Amino acid sequence: MVARFCLLFTSLSLFSNKIFSQNRIPTYAYVWEKPDSNYVNFIPIAWVGLGHASDSGFTIKEIENIKAKTDLMPQGHKVILMWNQRRWICNHPSDFVRDNRGVVQGYTDAKNRFHPYKSIWWDAGVDSAFKINIDFFKKYDSIGGKADVMLMDDEEGFSNWALDSKANELYGGDENIYYLLEYYQSIMSDPRYKGIRRQLSFDEIEKAHWYLRGNEYLEWNALMKEREAAYFSKAIYSPAKSFYPNIKASNYRHYHTNHKFPVPGFHGNKEYLFRNGSQVGTHQSRDFYGYLGEITKSNMPVGASSFKANSFSALIFEVNKIRSMVLSSSTPVHAWVAYSSYKDKNLCYLNKSNYYQEMIFHLLLNGTDALCFFNPIVDADGKAATKEDNNTLSKCLQEYDELNLFKDLKPDVLTDSNLINWEAHFIISSMSNDSISLFRFTPKLKRGSKLEKIIIMDYPATFKVDGYTVSIPNGRIYYPTKPASRAGVWVIRKNLEGE
Repeated sequence: MVARFCLLFTSLSLFSNKIFSQNRIPTYAYVWEKPDSNYVNFIPIAWVGLGHASDSGFTIKEIENIKAKTDLMPQGHKVILMWNQRRWICNHPSDFVRDNRGVVQGYTDAKNRFHPYKSIWWDAGVDSAFKINIDFFKKYDSIGGKADVMLMDDEEGFSNWALDSKANELYGGDENIYYLLEYYQSIMSDPRYKGIRRQLSFDEIEKAHWYLRGNEYLEWNALMKEREAAYFSKAIYSPAKSFYPNIKASNYRHYHTNHKFPVPGFHGNKEYLFRNGSQVGTHQSRDFYGYLGEITKSNMPVGASSFKANSFSALIFEVNKIRSMVLSSSTPVHAWVAYSSYKDKNLCYLNKSNYYQEMIFHLLLNGTDALCFFNPIVDADGKAATKEDNNTLSKCLQEYDELNLFKDLKPDVLTDSNLINWEAHFIISSMSNDSISLFRFTPKLKRGSKLEKIIIMDYPATFKVDGYTVSIPNGRIYYPTKPASRAGVWVIRKNLEGE
């Protein structure tokens, strides 16, 4: 391996003055919580939201505390998180479901307590949140606060799943369909529903319930996602943009889709069939947590005769998600990644797998503008990111920076416009400019097999995987000094004139 590395280094040194002499710019991850140790590639997010404000807004002391945190962040990466504003946006009494007479509708429980129905309209709540946020950014700007990036994590919404959840948890419980239908009927009886009905191909919300097994729920959810995005944009992004016109912003799980690049949800829901997705602010945002659900069973992706529940399938899924996003819209991407040991109902198939590190590399090569790292000290379920988890992502970023010394690299997927075959035996992602191409090759390794066994030649980079011979013309394998993953390799190809 040492000989291989020296050979490559000698080859690359021939044009190092042209390419390698440029200053390194770290690849940052915006991290949920500050780890115990210092990481050069990590920027802990400054939280703005629940716990930092009363119902009337933020005090100047609270705003000064936020500024003290952003002052420590590098220029161009002063990051705030607008957290949990649902209490202002989603619960305003003027937005509750009402009948034609203006009477608030709701559910009366067994103890004769009345629970007003939350509606699918947030107009009054958004106006309230807008005023609070305008006040915050005005004060923050007045004391010299800077903001380059604003992340949002407001996951409240009007999807069929969200309405079901409200009905089950607040209005009857036990998944009793009677209470759900009663809730649906009340929403339909609200005079404001006429405007919603005109945008749908069906009459009754009941048809949007998943148990009917039709596509109406997909049509409903696509429309509701657009409405949610518009509300969040007005309530949170618009106030920020008023004071920071160039701020980058996104809200968790608002992203674009396109039927030409059919990537379903992790349960196989074909969300790309209706409309084109949504965004809040300037960026798309989606989680890349390695989830696999019904997509490996009854709802497999289009074109897949077999899509098994394993870590390599999870990697294919995540790579196709990012490719679908960048191909569906020119809107840049904020990619949320969990920590390596993250578990959630046994659905996270990248848990402690080297394919987790491979996912990080492929996300970067396929065009994510920033990685947002969910690494809680302790989350709501009592789970936590370990020092090893933080080290794993940090090593990935440092390794990527060891390779990514070149200006103006663009994801080749923008030219190739292709998804990974759902039954692929290997994954290749790359970025290029006129001078250089940078590849990541990730094979599907059988249990117990080693990466070295599939490498046939270093130059031109040639591999043999499950009987397939794969070669990258004029490409040479690059061996990092401290590899973060043993499941893939880097390949560098010079695109200089005369090569």
